[in-house]
Amino acid sequence: DEGRNRLRIPMTLPEPMMSTDSSPVQTYLLSPDIDVHDSSFNRDGGFYLLRKDSERRQTLVHILEQDSQKICTIWLDMLHRDATMSNP
Repeated sequence: DEGRNRLRIPMTLPEPMMSTDSSPVQTYLLSPDIDVHDSSFNRDGGFYLLRKDSERRQTLVHILEQDSQKICTIWLDMLHRDATMSNP
């Protein structure tokens, strides 16, 4: 599926939904946290997670290669905006 490997632009969440992290920007490419102490986590599950991690890395490499110019442009724009907000 070609569409799912596209760059997803970060979105700013409304104030009540923001996490306690220092940045209000959330992305859709974050992997969920996994509780390895959970009783459902077993050796087979661990191997499954490794395979999924390798798939995530492969997808990330593909996205970075395909959309590197767009990613750099967005990051640079955000840096300029943040610098302007910090030092008006």
